[in-house]
Amino acid sequence: NYSELPVRWNEPFAGNDVALGIQSAIDPRRLAALERSRVERVPTMTSAINLLQGGKGFLLYVPLYKRNEFDGFLLAVFRLDDWLHHALLMDQDQALGHHMHLEFNDEMVYRTVGHSKSHDHDEMTSHVAMFEHDLKIMVWPTEAFKASEQSGLPFIVGLFGIAISILTGLVLSLWSRSEAAAIEARRHQQRLKREVAERKAAQDQLHKLAYYDALTGLASRRLAMDRLNMSVKLAREQDSMMAILYIDVDGFKNVNDTWGHEIGDQLLCKVGDLISDAVRDIDTVARLGGDEFLVVLADLSQQQEAEIVAERIRASIAKVREIYNNAHPVKLNTAVSIGIAIYPGDGTSVAALLAQADAAMYESKKAGRNRCTLASAI
Repeated sequence: NYSELPVRWNEPFAGNDVALGIQSAIDPRRLAALERSRVERVPTMTSAINLLQGGKGFLLYVPLYKRNEFDGFLLAVFRLDDWLHHALLMDQDQALGHHMHLEFNDEMVYRTVGHSKSHDHDEMTSHVAMFEHDLKIMVWPTEAFKASEQSGLPFIVGLFGIAISILTGLVLSLWSRSEAAAIEARRHQQRLKREVAERKAAQDQLHKLAYYDALTGLASRRLAMDRLNMSVKLAREQDSMMAILYIDVDGFKNVNDTWGHEIGDQLLCKVGDLISDAVRDIDTVARLGGDEFLVVLADLSQQQEAEIVAERIRASIAKVREIYNNAHPVKLNTAVSIGIAIYPGDGTSVAALLAQADAAMYESKKAGRNRCTLASAI
């Protein structure tokens, strides 16, 4: 809907601030011209109008496309006085010994100051089509010029050159300024795209840091608590069973003290991978921090399912006997202690289940480590 095409930004802002937010398409003729411009992908231009910035001029619309989808118009504003003086390359109306009369679509939009129209057929008229508009330029000599010349030939030749220069200058000025504006618009678009991409990357990174463990790539404590709350709520609504496993790596401090944090980090990643391999896609595996892990087992039909998963995790981790450091194996005796809490038997709230699973995990450690303990058994 082109009637809702507001001016979104302008360059430079000074002097053009009055146009910010203005609806750029306001009458049926301009709307029709903009539709043709969009479909044919060619610029379109208005007739001479009174500019919001002051003075008379015209507007040039250049359709813009993003990934082959229409993305609005680049709107270039041309003030007639500035444009003509730039195109004529002069500062005074009489500098070339001529008078000039300029019409857009039969409407007089410019003429030299203090001129008087002669009637001895010494004028020269040129027409040029600028997009869908007719530009008419009439030029004739000043009285001072005629008095200084004995022959009309210099004036005829001069007028022809002037007319060609004016038309060439006008067209070149129009296209050079519209091309410069288009380049600037593309530059703004590219900068905006970079800023959007950088902001999205930063947001993605913040999201990842908030919800996933930086070392193992598992769910973070925050995400684990969200999933645990959802699982308990679903089990309550469906009157079903779920469980949590609280897992602690046995002797992890000794590994760090003996072999350093690099080996310790590798061991944590290995434990995380083995836990993930032992559960279903609907379950959640999280690293709570340090050497502690949490597993949320959703939608269970019986308690034994949680015990089977816990034993599978314990057995697979117990088989890890070495971690490689720079291609050299480091011998380890890896084991985990696991506590199991079942909803609703061991608790009906998240806090109660966590406390029960944590207590069961410490019971596993007191009983000799490398084992699984049910909260209901302590």
